[in-house]
Amino acid sequence: MADKVQGSIKEVPQSGETLRDFFNTDDIFKRLLATANEELASSRSKLFWSGVSAGLVLGFSFMSLVILEQLTGSKLLGQLLYPIGFVFVILGRYQLFTENTLTPVTLVLTRFASIPKLLSFWAFVFSANIVGATCFAALLAFSNLITGPEALAPAQHFIETPWLESFLRAVFAGWLLALLVWLVYSARESVARLILIWSVIFLQTTAELFHCVVGSIEAIYSIFLGQMTLLQYFADFLLPVTLGNTFGGVVFVALLNYGQFGGDKGYFPEKYQRLSWHEWLWGKEKRKLQ
Repeated sequence: MADKVQGSIKEVPQSGETLRDFFNTDDIFKRLLATANEELASSRSKLFWSGVSAGLVLGFSFMSLVILEQLTGSKLLGQLLYPIGFVFVILGRYQLFTENTLTPVTLVLTRFASIPKLLSFWAFVFSANIVGATCFAALLAFSNLITGPEALAPAQHFIETPWLESFLRAVFAGWLLALLVWLVYSARESVARLILIWSVIFLQTTAELFHCVVGSIEAIYSIFLGQMTLLQYFADFLLPVTLGNTFGGVVFVALLNYGQFGGDKGYFPEKYQRLSWHEWLWGKEKRKLQ
């Protein structure tokens, strides 16, 4: 699949009035398919450590937000540095659950992978993210690197926000994150990707949208300091926000963009056999897609 994508790029003419300087929807979708194929074929060990790393480095978003807000007295200035953790994750190609509401979903929509395979992949990456988030939260709590009401404010906000509102805020966040992944695959230059990441995540934090992994770091930090209970974390934050992030990414980006792509079988040689509907629904190893 990766060779096919690269081949399609090489076939584009090098000059002429009709030459595009950007990928169209089909190009982006096929690039996503190639990446998803690699990710679902990765070993559990590789996925676990990549997921843990993502959960860890996202903690720098929370840490930067609090430190800069305390130093400047301005929440907006703190939010300006908030995207740094997402830059580390996306450009570093770590496994983040909210990114995976788009990439591996493309394989399921095209019936090259089953729904159980996707759910297993999600559960594994999500668990690894939470392990990393817990480790970073513990480091912050016991090092006293950040202290004060600014560090506890996010978790308090989670507790005070009604369940439905938390879900809807998370829907918007999941929508933005999956859209960001789509746009990153459409960009040709690293500078363009950096600007995209910074802009989208800055919007996410200024709008106070909820992200299940970064928010877990903020919530678990408060748990270590005795300001939040595990029950509050799971019931008031993790459940509605994870559902919302997933819904936003899958419905508003993966499904809608798949509709533009159309799943045209002409894009795939016959050797790339799709799963039967029974295999797709009940589970079978992904068909060979190389």
